[in-house]
Amino acid sequence: MPFLNPQFYLEYFLKRERTQLYTSVAIRNFAMAMILIFEPIYLFLYFNQSLTKTFLFFSAIYFFYGILSPFGAKIMAKVGLKRAIFLSIPFLFSYYLALYALKRDYFMLGGAILLIAASLKVVSMLFYWPAFHTDFVRFSEKKNRATQVSHLHIVNLAGWSVSPLLGGFILERFGYSVLFIIVLIVLGLSAFPLLFSREVHEVYTDSYQRAFKRVLWPENKNNNIAFFAMGGENAISFWVWPVFLFVMTLKYQTIGLISTFSLIIGIFSTLIIGKLADRVGKRRLLRIGSIFRSGAWIIKSFVKTGMQAFLARSFYRISQKTAGVPFSAILYDKAAQKGADADEFIIYREIVTNLAKAITLLFLIFLFSLRLPIYSAFLLASFYSLLLMFL
Repeated sequence: MPFLNPQFYLEYFLKRERTQLYTSVAIRNFAMAMILIFEPIYLFLYFNQSLTKTFLFFSAIYFFYGILSPFGAKIMAKVGLKRAIFLSIPFLFSYYLALYALKRDYFMLGGAILLIAASLKVVSMLFYWPAFHTDFVRFSEKKNRATQVSHLHIVNLAGWSVSPLLGGFILERFGYSVLFIIVLIVLGLSAFPLLFSREVHEVYTDSYQRAFKRVLWPENKNNNIAFFAMGGENAISFWVWPVFLFVMTLKYQTIGLISTFSLIIGIFSTLIIGKLADRVGKRRLLRIGSIFRSGAWIIKSFVKTGMQAFLARSFYRISQKTAGVPFSAILYDKAAQKGADADEFIIYREIVTNLAKAITLLFLIFLFSLRLPIYSAFLLASFYSLLLMFL
C-alpha cells in the first residue's frame, strides 16, 4: 500500500458511516491546537507565574478524570459512541468559555470559575476519550494496525500542524480574548457533522471496583509501567514544555512557529514509521523509538535559544512517533484481543495513564519546591520514555 493510498481513507472515513465522526474530530483538533500550547502559559500568567498553582490545576483534572473513567464508559455504553463524542463538545466549549471568563473576572470569582472550568473539562473528557479509543479498536485491523495508527496520527497532526502558528499570530496581534473567541466558534462548528451520523453502541460490563482491580492483576504489571510512563511523559510534553519556552522569553508567534514546523516534520516521519512497524515489527521499533525519545528529552534540557528549541522539538517529534506509533498499535492489538472486553481494557488504560499524569505533575511541584530548574522535568520525561518498552 503506497503511503497515500486512498484505500485506507475510504475504509477509515467511509466504512460504517464514520465520515461525520472523524470530520468532527478533525475540526475539534484544529480548534484545540490553536490554544493548547498556550493554555498552560495563560494559566501560568493568571497564577502570577506560579508553577505550583498551574500544575495543581491540571493535576486535579487528570486525577478526577482517572478515577471517574468507569462512569464515562457507562455513559458511552448508554448513549452510544458518536453521541458521547457529540456531548463532549458543549462541555469542552464551556471549559474554554470559563477560562476566557478568568480574564474578565469583574466580581473576583476566580476560585469558583477555576473549579467550574476543571469540572467541565473532566466531564468533556469522560464523554470523549472512552468513546474515541473504543471506536478505533473496533474499526482497525490487526494485520495493518500500525499503518492505520500512523494514518490516524497523520490526520490528527494535519489539523494540529497549522493551528499553533495561527494561534501564536492571533495572540501576538490581538491577545487571548480574540483567540478564545475563535476557538469557541470552531469548537461549535465541530458539532455539526455529528448531527448526521449513525450511532454505534458498546456494552461496558465492569463495575467501578472491578475496573480498578484490573490495575492489580499480575498480567497487567508491564502494562501498568508502560501506561504510567506514557501518561507522565505526555504531561511534561503538554504542560511543562510550553511554559519552559515562555520562560525563555520567546514570543507567542515563535512558540507557535516551533510547534507548527516540528509537527510538519512529525507528519512525514509518521508516514514512514507506520510502514516500518508493520514490516520490521512493532516491538523492535518501539525499543528503538523509546531510546531516541529518551535522548530527545535530554537534548531539550540544554536548549537556550529559539533555534535550538526548534531543532530539539523536531528531533523529539521524529523519536516520539518512532515510539508512539508502535506503542499505540500494540495497545490497540491488546485491546482487540480482549474481544468483548476491549472497552474495559481501554478504561483500565485511561485510569492508569491519567492518574500517572496527576502524580507526575504533583511530583514536579515537589521538585520545583526544592529550587530545581524547570528543565529538570525533562530528565524525568527521559526516564519515562525508556519505560515505554515494557508494553
